[in-house]
Amino acid sequence: MSAATDLPAELSPATWERQAGVLAKAKPAGVAEALRGLQKAHEAVPWGLLALDGLADAAAAELRVAQLRSEGERRLRPLQQQAQAAAQAASKWLAAARKEGAAPKPAQQAAEAIGRAAAPWSGALERAWQAALDAAQRRFEELQAQAQQQAAAEPEDTPERRRVRNRVIEQFRLVKNRPDVKVQYLLCLGHRRCAPYLGPSAGDTFKPLLAKVLKGDTGLKYFHGECIWEDGGYTFVGPRMTSTIARRIERGLLDLTGTRWRVRAHE
Repeated sequence: MSAATDLPAELSPATWERQAGVLAKAKPAGVAEALRGLQKAHEAVPWGLLALDGLADAAAAELRVAQLRSEGERRLRPLQQQAQAAAQAASKWLAAARKEGAAPKPAQQAAEAIGRAAAPWSGALERAWQAALDAAQRRFEELQAQAQQQAAAEPEDTPERRRVRNRVIEQFRLVKNRPDVKVQYLLCLGHRRCAPYLGPSAGDTFKPLLAKVLKGDTGLKYFHGECIWEDGGYTFVGPRMTSTIARRIERGLLDLTGTRWRVRAHE
């Protein structure tokens, strides 16, 4: 809760009772009751909704927008109405006290302060709540756009991708556990992504398959070689293999299989 939404001291029941003294209960005695109702209404408002730091995804932001709208009507409106009621009660009390001429100056000043504070504070609450609602709506739209962009960037899990993925997982088991079995690779490297095909043989006939897996990428290049288990990792041995390509293979395998594999590459 921020200073803008805190209950002002002028609208506190304790402040009124302290400054008005015994007159706080004098007729008309509605001021103290109105202020206590105001305090209760203020405590009932879920002010934590105004903090937007924890909105990590579009669903959470959308829920916060709905909560701010519903709680604004259910909790904030009654609070503002109670602030108006407190101001009216104070005005009524002040008029009666002046007519009788018996109220001390501190009590009259306290009643005047209630009237001066209620309306501006009610307006400040409205602005703070609306600002939070607008910010939550913007956050929802931003997160929704990000989610849509991410979904659009993720490749479709086509039959070709599933075939290559299953092949990689199957052949990696052989590479690690059966060093007597020779496993070849055909690596397709694009500008943005890459994917390998592995098997007892991995010739050019698999180029169309990998091209479909990397559909939409450009500048496709192909590399042939052998995949072996070496120094605790899957090593792609072949012409033009470098550590930079190894890092790209790691990212490509993570994208393809959802698993991070330790990969090396050298000639």
